[in-house]
Amino acid sequence: MAFRVLYNATSVLLLVFLCRELLQWFFSGSAYLRKEKDNWLEATLIVLSFVYLASVMAVPALSAHSGAAAVFLAWLNTTLLMGR
Repeated sequence: MAFRVLYNATSVLLLVFLCRELLQWFFSGSAYLRKEKDNWLEATLIVLSFVYLASVMAVPALSAHSGAAAVFLAWLNTTLLMGR
């Protein structure tokens, strides 16, 4: 039960994060990915998080690696944000 609640909460928050990034991309135009490397980092983080959530039940080995990479990129993103 607790796993399902956390899984759904993570999915909803990931969709909110995806919507925010898509809005930034829409309003920035083609310069969105060329301007800053942070945007590439966030796009990769979104993809890895989706891979983790999609494979957590079906392919545990893939979900373990993509989850670890997503956590590492989230830590790196937080470090970059604190450095500004």
